[in-house]
Amino acid sequence: LAHAVETAPNDPESWFRYGVLTSSAERIQKAIALDPWLPDQSRRLAEVSHSEAALKDALRTDPFDDAAWDLSGRILAEKENFADAFFDFERAIKLRPDGRYLYDYALALVRADRFEEAQRQAEMAVARADPGLAEAHELLGGLYARKKELSAAARDYEGALAQPPGLARIELRLGTVLAAAGDKDAAATHFREAAKGTDAAIAREAAQALRELGIR
Repeated sequence: LAHAVETAPNDPESWFRYGVLTSSAERIQKAIALDPWLPDQSRRLAEVSHSEAALKDALRTDPFDDAAWDLSGRILAEKENFADAFFDFERAIKLRPDGRYLYDYALALVRADRFEEAQRQAEMAVARADPGLAEAHELLGGLYARKKELSAAARDYEGALAQPPGLARIELRLGTVLAAAGDKDAAATHFREAAKGTDAAIAREAAQALRELGIR
């Protein structure tokens, strides 16, 4: 794409694809300047810049753009404007009940301390995702662990690990749940995997957990 825009600097589609690929608002704006009628231009610009003006323009242009409604929900949730965020997530899900949108909604509900509702949305996210969203499984695992429902938490952490790539963070959480449930050997297996990861903080925590289990 870099070669394409160098060879044909007035080609808006190449600039647009290059901007989306590199998350560059400047390159997307260059594409829009060359062709104001590019599809999804405002939403793509909003995705990389979190520009509310671009997002409003996207929704004004296409009020049935489910991805734009989901993006609006995420931006508003980051600002803790939860009431408006929930409205936008529900609009996105009504237009297309995608597992990713349900997960985004569930995560916002957790941030708003609405844990039971978050669990319902996360369960639907897992059910609708193909394959199951690792993030939704991880979120569900945390919600079950919070309620001390350890077997359910372990099940969802295992579900998260089944989706590549396996993450040391999830290995650590699964080990913690299994240790709390009294399954020392299984916990140690996951702590060892977590200790092999590249995240130094997680590796230290996993090593400490192994020591607490009396395992070196």
